[in-house]
Amino acid sequence: MLKQELENQLQSLRLKWKIYPKSSIEPNWFKFKCDKCLALGLIEQIKKIDGEKEILSPEEMEKIFTSNT
Repeated sequence: MLKQELENQLQSLRLKWKIYPKSSIEPNWFKFKCDKCLALGLIEQIKKIDGEKEILSPEEMEKIFTSNT
């Protein structure tokens, strides 16, 4: 993935959660927590690109987000 694509995905998540749930009793809390984890992964990937480190493939990213460990 290109850095621009990652930044676009991150920006869309930021726009989606301009007003985010404040507590776990709100109905969108779980979706917000999942998107927050995705955003943190995107930020890490952008940092790796900026530092010229190896970027994870989409399959490797999927493993990270779906693993039970």
